Amino acid sequence: MIQITEGNFQELWEIYSYSFPLSEQRTKDDILQLIEEGELSFHGIYEDDKLYGLIAYRQLSNFIYIEYYAMADSVRGTGLGTRFLNFFTQQFRHYCIVLEVEKPTSEINKKRITFYERCGFKFNQNEFEQPAINSESGPVPMNLMSWPIQIEDTGFEMVKDILYKRVYHLV
Repeated sequence: MIQITEGNFQELWEIYSYSFPLSEQRTKDDILQLIEEGELSFHGIYEDDKLYGLIAYRQLSNFIYIEYYAMADSVRGTGLGTRFLNFFTQQFRHYCIVLEVEKPTSEINKKRITFYERCGFKFNQNEFEQPAINSESGPVPMNLMSWPIQIEDTGFEMVKDILYKRVYHLV
């Protein structure tokens, strides 16, 4: 049985640390503070009590924002990531779900986008820039993907404004 729940923070942190480029990582203190403030759900993805991945998300005013989604190295490419993401979207099926992806400029980025599309996410062409989130990085050009609908025509500016205010704390 699949479960998305709090887990051993250190195990989740290990998956987080090796799964994302430094330019997209928050510091451990920032993550812990966001969890403490109730701003971020930083959960493990389990099946039969075995940890397989991590999902960090926020329930914002009009949508769910997946800030981080990663599978343990040992199960990448096995289909578990698709099953778990489909489970997650069904848990929040009454919401629009949004996530960021790096621009499709490399094979790995294109594969990541294709993975999300197989899970029902729609690629939005609108430009989106992730502001610097740590002292080691600068802004990162991104695109938004959304489930189950595309937001580029009707909801993109609203989503962008909410992300900039609530997630990145820009005025």
